[in-house]
Amino acid sequence: MESYPNVKIIDESLPAGDMFRRKVTTDFAAGNEADVTFFFTGMDAYTLISTGRVLPFDSFLEEDLEWKNGFSKTVLNEVRHTDGLLYALPVTGFYEGLFCNQDLFDKFHVPLPTTWENLLYAIEVFSNQNIIPIAASLDESYYLIDAFLLSAGGTGKRLSQLNEETIPYWVLGLEHMKKIYEQNGFPSDCFTIKDMEAQQLFINKDAAMMVNGSWVLPTIKDKVHTIIMPFPIVPHGLADPTDIIGGNTSGYFLSKRSHEDPQKQQLALALIRFLTQPEMIDRFAALNYGIPATTIPVSSTCPLVQEGYKMTQNAAHLIKPIDFDMHPEAFLEIRKNLPFIMKNQRSPQEILNEIAQTYTGTEKIENED
Repeated sequence: MESYPNVKIIDESLPAGDMFRRKVTTDFAAGNEADVTFFFTGMDAYTLISTGRVLPFDSFLEEDLEWKNGFSKTVLNEVRHTDGLLYALPVTGFYEGLFCNQDLFDKFHVPLPTTWENLLYAIEVFSNQNIIPIAASLDESYYLIDAFLLSAGGTGKRLSQLNEETIPYWVLGLEHMKKIYEQNGFPSDCFTIKDMEAQQLFINKDAAMMVNGSWVLPTIKDKVHTIIMPFPIVPHGLADPTDIIGGNTSGYFLSKRSHEDPQKQQLALALIRFLTQPEMIDRFAALNYGIPATTIPVSSTCPLVQEGYKMTQNAAHLIKPIDFDMHPEAFLEIRKNLPFIMKNQRSPQEILNEIAQTYTGTEKIENED
């Protein structure tokens, strides 16, 4: 706005979640999209791209090679759509893992949960001490499902496709989540609290552990006694102990209508170009503790940040969150049915079979005509 005195930028940001997704997709469907939208790639991007209301960046980057070369080539390829075009420009990547309040583990002489046996022991000890073992929202359960599913199925299965091959791994992961629930591993109100509330339980040391992503690092007050590690492998799980959820799954989308509006003089593109310069991406990464989408390494000296970065570098595989490729409604149905599974009112096999029959296209389309 300093460079363009006549421009006023209106920020309509929302926390990532169901409300945010609904707002963006509804706005695009109604032709009321923002000039610039920061949104997810993967399955979520289909809604935006299918409207024809966003423009690919390929030609703009070819016209400005300095801008293009500021991005990591690997990251750009990672966020390309299935048609080969680049509809979103990334800023920072992320990772998910098991956060631990190490001072609580030290206080009660509990070994860190590097194995499933250690995790169960930690749950038993902390539960007996009236400390919530794992801060989690089973209402907003994205990251919890990610952790258990990756642990069970590993990275070699197309888990976003519900079929005879993959459903057994979903069942394995959900059954072990149920065991944690039955051992009082989650908050007593885990079905009603939101993820932000679960985060506060961990931040306030009312909980010993939390499954979440790198985006929560800015809110964690105690970065000295907080550590992050890969989620342990469930019995008979296929994951490598170093496998984690991570990568680049979001970026800036450019409104076609805004770009072609003569009154706006392509200012939306100018804003995106400004926000995705290497120095700006580095500033974003310093604030959200993500992995820069440029070739610039993580510059923070914070031990927790460096530990998270090291975890990504040491990972045998990085896999996208399950909702990246999965049909959104199918994943929502699984989340909605978690209370029935946890309370042993319905079997995960039964629920997953029903969802598989309803949503035959549970993963993204590889080729579009």
